[in-house]
Amino acid sequence: MYGMVNKFFIKSLMTEYGDETWSEIEKKSGLETNFFVGMEQYPDDVTYTIVGAASDVTGVSVEDTLEMFGENWVEMTAKAEYGHYYAMADDLFDFLENLNSMHESLGAGLANLRQPSFSLSRLNDGSAQLTYKSERAGLTSFVVGLLNGLAGHYGQEIKIKVVGEKQRGADNDQFLISIV
Repeated sequence: MYGMVNKFFIKSLMTEYGDETWSEIEKKSGLETNFFVGMEQYPDDVTYTIVGAASDVTGVSVEDTLEMFGENWVEMTAKAEYGHYYAMADDLFDFLENLNSMHESLGAGLANLRQPSFSLSRLNDGSAQLTYKSERAGLTSFVVGLLNGLAGHYGQEIKIKVVGEKQRGADNDQFLISIV
């Protein structure tokens, strides 16, 4: 994953738990450094190690840690250099329908980006089914956090039902999203 992911995750942990807890997480992770270059790639294991250490130190499950990070990712990136992407959509479903284009735009400046893809199917009852395709398994909770963060960003309240998980044998992660 790119260093920007690790940088935002560390910032999220420091915001949620404070510098002292981050120091414990850093020590538990065994990382040689917590300095990451935003546009440089790092092995996925680095990120997963930080997630595991954060879960161990805080006593919060890996799933809840990833979900928290997903929500914080939206908040942090909307206020930073990616805010213009959020401004291009009127609501959650608009944003999700354009997420692949956003990743394509980002990919132009990121060498060897292994980007996920998202496919949104709007249903007649006003809900939608989202398919998340990635070579990485285990990020279902992160996507749930992203969805909750995006809904909050656009002033919407949603219910999410995970209807398929790659980690549990499905081809891809799938979510049923209802606007409340």
